[in-house]
Amino acid sequence: MERVGFRVPLGEEQLLRGARRVTRLSDFGDEAFREPLRRLIRAHERERELTPVARLIKRVDLVDMLANRLRVQREIADRPSISDDPVRDAIVVTGPPRTGTTLLQRLLSLDPDARPLLAWEAMWPAPLRRRRGAGPDPRIGRARRLTWVARRVVPGIDRLHPLDPEAPEECTRLLDGAFRWRYFAIERRFPEYAAWLDEQGLDGMIAAYRWYALQLQVLQSQWPTPGHWVLKSPAHLGNLDALLAVIPGARAVVITRDPRETVASACSLFALLQGASADTARLDRMGRPVAESMAGDLTRGLEAAAARPDRVTVVHYDDLVERPVATLRAIYAGFDRPFPAALEGAAKGWLAANPRGLHGVHRYDLATYGLDEAEVERIFASPERVMSRIGRSSRK
Repeated sequence: MERVGFRVPLGEEQLLRGARRVTRLSDFGDEAFREPLRRLIRAHERERELTPVARLIKRVDLVDMLANRLRVQREIADRPSISDDPVRDAIVVTGPPRTGTTLLQRLLSLDPDARPLLAWEAMWPAPLRRRRGAGPDPRIGRARRLTWVARRVVPGIDRLHPLDPEAPEECTRLLDGAFRWRYFAIERRFPEYAAWLDEQGLDGMIAAYRWYALQLQVLQSQWPTPGHWVLKSPAHLGNLDALLAVIPGARAVVITRDPRETVASACSLFALLQGASADTARLDRMGRPVAESMAGDLTRGLEAAAARPDRVTVVHYDDLVERPVATLRAIYAGFDRPFPAALEGAAKGWLAANPRGLHGVHRYDLATYGLDEAEVERIFASPERVMSRIGRSSRK
C-alpha cells in the first residue's frame, strides 16, 4: 500500500458516508458528536507510527462506531418510548487497568438478579437490521468472527483479557461513539486530544454518558427483563461524577492494586495492542504517560469514593483474589443490598472452573517501560494520599 502511494482515508465526511452506506440509514441524531470526532481524526492523522494496515483497521472501527449511532437513532425514532424508560439500577466495576475488574464483573454477573452486558451487545447495542423470523441474532455470529480475527491480529490477547463474545464484557464500547474516551489518548499518546478532553470538563463527559445511557435503554427495550445491570470498564474511573449524575441508580466499585504491578501490566497490554497497529512501539517511553494518566484517573475515582461513600465503595485486589466471597458480601452490604443465597455457590464454582493462569502466564516488568518502583511511587503519591483519607492503602 505504501509503495503504490495509497493512503486509507480518515476524513470526517468519508467516515460518515461509509456508515450511511453500511446501514442504509442517514439520521445520526444529535450532531454534537462531530466535534470530538474531528479532534480524534486529527489526532490519528498526526500519529506517524500508524501503518497503512493500522489506518485501515482504524477506519473500519470508526465507521462501525458511526454505524452504531445510526442504528440506535433508528430504534429511538421507531420507538420514542425507549428514552422514557430510565436506566435500571447498576453495579459498575472500575479501577485502573489490570486490577481484577474482569474477575469481579464475572463474579457479580452470577447473581440471579443480575443483567450483565454481554460482549456482542457491547459491540452492537442496536440490531444490525430488521429481523424476519426466529433464529440466532446475527450480532452473535459477527462477534464470533471478530473474536477469531482479534486472536490472529493480536496473538496472546487471551492471556491479558479472555475473549468470549457471549460472556459478560466491559462496556467501554458504549462510550466509544461519543468520541470522548480518555483511553484513546492513553493508548495512542495523543496529548492534544487529551488536553482538549480535559478542557471540556464535567459537561463534556456528561454528554458522553448520556449517549452511553441511551444505548443501555435501547438494550433494555430488546430484553425487558427485571434485574440490575452489571457493568465494567476502567474508563469510568476518572469519570464517576458524570456516570453517577446521568444514571441515578448506579453504584460503583473501585478496585485498587499495588501500582508497581498495575502499571507494568497495563503497559504490556497497550504494547501488545500497539504491536498490531504500529511500525515500532517505543516501550521505554510508554511507562511515564501511562502511569501518570492512570494515577490521575485513580485520584479522581478515589475522590468520588470519599465524597459519596453511599454510591462508591473501594476494594483491594488482594482481598478480591484471596477472599472473593467475603469481598462480594462486603460490596452488597456497602450498597445496602441483600446478598443472594445462590451467589456464594455460583462464585465458588466459577472460580474452580476458571483458575488463575488458565490462558497462560502474563509476564511483565517496569524496567521494560522506562520506569522503576521509586518513580511509580512518586507518580502515585496523589491517589495514595486520597486513599489515606478513606482509611485504606493501595499497597499491602
